[in-house]
Amino acid sequence: MQYRCRGRVLKPTCRDDWYPTLEIKGKTVSVHSLVALAWYGPRPEGMEVNHKDGDKTNCRPDNLEYVTPSGNAQHALETGLKDVPMGSRHYNTSFTEDDIRAIRSSDKSGKELAAERGCSPQNICDIRKRRTWKHVV
Repeated sequence: MQYRCRGRVLKPTCRDDWYPTLEIKGKTVSVHSLVALAWYGPRPEGMEVNHKDGDKTNCRPDNLEYVTPSGNAQHALETGLKDVPMGSRHYNTSFTEDDIRAIRSSDKSGKELAAERGCSPQNICDIRKRRTWKHVV
């Protein structure tokens, strides 16, 4: 893919995150942003450019759309582009799936379990009512 800029042929390069970019007047610009600007006008404030098919290198106008950041994140989750670490893979947990099963099957009160496990009684309540750790059977 090549682009012309006042008689010059512009050849995109890919950044580390695989988005094609161009160098224009000393400034690096993403190709998908330029295409969206040309086809859909200026990007509305607070919006992002989304690749409908999830392919960062597919900058065809029919593959691009303006979406909110949360809409873009939701699209990434739905298409499998972004993995959400759950359970013991989550960076901020001290529990394992076996711990959750033990909490749910325990006869002890939430306060007792919270004191033993170093968490809040609300955390124990959320685990038992399956508001958290829903994936653990």
